[in-house]
Amino acid sequence: MTRRYVVPWLTFLLMAIFSTVFALELQYGLQPAGPGETPGVISLLSFGGLNWSLVRDGELYRMLAAPFLHGSREHLVSNGIAFMLLGYSLERQVGRAWFFCIFAAGGLAGSVLSVCLTPGSVGVGASGGIMAMMAARFLVTFRIPNSRAKMRSQWVTLVLLVLDTYPLFSGGGGHVDYGAHVGGAAFGLVVGILLLAGWRDSETLPPFRLEAAALAVAGVIGFASTGYAVVQNYPQYAPLAGQLLPVAQIPHTTKDMMAKARQLSAKYPNDPLLRMMSAQVKTAKGDYQGAEEDLRAGIKLDKGMVAIAYPTLDASIRAVYALLLHQEGRTPEAFKLAGPVCAGQGFDAVGPGLLGELRKADLCGHTQAG
Repeated sequence: MTRRYVVPWLTFLLMAIFSTVFALELQYGLQPAGPGETPGVISLLSFGGLNWSLVRDGELYRMLAAPFLHGSREHLVSNGIAFMLLGYSLERQVGRAWFFCIFAAGGLAGSVLSVCLTPGSVGVGASGGIMAMMAARFLVTFRIPNSRAKMRSQWVTLVLLVLDTYPLFSGGGGHVDYGAHVGGAAFGLVVGILLLAGWRDSETLPPFRLEAAALAVAGVIGFASTGYAVVQNYPQYAPLAGQLLPVAQIPHTTKDMMAKARQLSAKYPNDPLLRMMSAQVKTAKGDYQGAEEDLRAGIKLDKGMVAIAYPTLDASIRAVYALLLHQEGRTPEAFKLAGPVCAGQGFDAVGPGLLGELRKADLCGHTQAG
């Protein structure tokens, strides 16, 4: 068969869209961007960031919007490099219609598994679609004549697939959405197998091209509808953004927190994060009653959309509250608060610093007699 050259212009177009959307996140984000051009969580939610609670409430457009959003400049660059390298090759191998279907449907599959496995998070990024491209490309390379270059390409792709999905099954992951990775990769493998099964040796492109073109048109319409939904829902997030402290202004040291907590709490009285910081400052000054009032208020404020913006904050507030009660000698109450926090995982877990303080105070791993 004679291989015809396909100009991979769709790869460049989609990369331009990623870059444009990220520029819009920074320009029209409802919160000032943090270090590394990191949009605030409210900004990401207003642009269609993925979250199970909102999807469950009917905002299904987030499943398609999230793959076009990125959480920082570094996130965009790393995904962009992978997308360009894979897209340049895959688009030429399977044609534009199938290439777009693999990326778009892979991104959707990644979104589905992401909300199932990490319901408390706010997910963004093209990694689901990229993993689908990677898995499909791995299988498509079996049509290439045997050579060292073919074997090297397959091994590199296979290693990347394992590295990008294994942490989900090993209990790792950190801030990386491995649910999206695995969902996209699984979809890409299924599509790759189906394409190879019906792909004739005499054909340069895979079968069912008309069907793929129809699906691609439906995908374009779906993404256009998603953009409309984002524009329609965007204004409702402005009041929420105004009541939460911008990421760039969050104190990162104890000294900074001691100096700014009171002033910032007065400016953002409905921000539960600042209530927790204020409580820590008051505890250090011996004002236990004032600290307890702040912590109770923080727990009440950390509800609804605010809880989505601060997915791990509830556990942190309860950990600080437990330490305060322990310091006051109210040990039974401290154990009651600390128990679920010590056993928490994922978005119900506290950071290693607070967890270490709970363990140091002997509030984890014990049963308190009533």
